[in-house]
Amino acid sequence: MGDEYDPMVCGPLTNAFGPYDYRTSPQDRRRLVESFHYDIAMESIRRGDAKKATGAIWGDLDYTLRAFPNHPQALRAIDRLTWELQIDRVNSTFKSARCFFLRAVAFQPDDGSVRLLFGLYLYKRGEVAQALAQLEAAQALSPDDRNVQYNLGLAYLQMKDYPRALASAHKAYALGFPLPGLRNLLKKAGKWTEDRSAPGDQQPATEKQTP
Repeated sequence: MGDEYDPMVCGPLTNAFGPYDYRTSPQDRRRLVESFHYDIAMESIRRGDAKKATGAIWGDLDYTLRAFPNHPQALRAIDRLTWELQIDRVNSTFKSARCFFLRAVAFQPDDGSVRLLFGLYLYKRGEVAQALAQLEAAQALSPDDRNVQYNLGLAYLQMKDYPRALASAHKAYALGFPLPGLRNLLKKAGKWTEDRSAPGDQQPATEKQTP
């Protein structure tokens, strides 16, 4: 499958309930889907039931993402589940993980979180050039998101575009990204220099970030 959404392959962007933009949906609409589908799927995953209840879990995530194609936590769960199981689709009944991301981008192309999550999905699977395209789109939508800058730097580094990797690293750390991995990789490649334009020391962030 390519990088363009094809409704013949991934299904149409229609649903009996929705589809709705997760970002602007009221809480009661979100909870109506999450309490009966997303939360149940995540509880099964937390219990370690992924291998023995994959179809049921996938069905609940499928319902969630048909109602809210840009539901960020459900997209993360799809990425995690398929990575752990080393599959992209559990059976012919359901869409592939890639389809869920392609549908999300087609549904709300201005959602920076979707672009970031799709970029991470692609990067983990070795599709660095495709990941870079999504991460650059995420940057255009959310230029001050330190997660975007950090992961964009990793992708540039993988492509051996060291000046852009360094620039993204400087932006990520100036925004308070706490993990040193990108800086360490640039140092190992002999490409790290301090950001002389940074106005003093930055306070590190405390919340968990994407490595």
